[in-house]
Amino acid sequence: MKCPFCAYDNIEGADQCSNCGEDLTSLERSNFEDSLEAGLQNDELHEIARCKVYYFKESTPMKEVVESLNHRNTCGLVVTEGQLKGIVTLRDLLQKIILRDVDLENSQLTDYMTKNPSFLKYDDKIAHALHRMSIDRYRHIIFQNADAKTYSVVSAEDVLAYLETMFSDIIVPEK
Repeated sequence: MKCPFCAYDNIEGADQCSNCGEDLTSLERSNFEDSLEAGLQNDELHEIARCKVYYFKESTPMKEVVESLNHRNTCGLVVTEGQLKGIVTLRDLLQKIILRDVDLENSQLTDYMTKNPSFLKYDDKIAHALHRMSIDRYRHIIFQNADAKTYSVVSAEDVLAYLETMFSDIIVPEK
């Protein structure tokens, strides 16, 4: 959807222009051609979040973090007094810890987490998360819950499971 104010090419269904911030909600929306597109534009992040989130303190020893995140579809968040301070994922562990032979007993999470990550809102649409995953190369999208004090995460695995349900009528099971 092209912004009429600055001509920036936004993702279809964006509520505001990613370039100039102008409100796009009053613009006429096109009819959706299929249920997948409609779902991506209308379904909200909180509806598909299945990623298990562990909460840590910045001072948490890396050994504890590694032991906690040793499962599929997990990540860790650091939240202090309702403020999101950081995220740590299996990818972070692999790139920043395992491949560098870090002393897990004497290292703290604050040295290896991604600090001050951006986050979306509880009612943001799945299309927005997919756009962020694609543009920013994220595998996990954090969103602030409706209470504005806690956070949840949608992972790439969550999005793929969602897409699988959208395509379930055309997916042929393996024999």
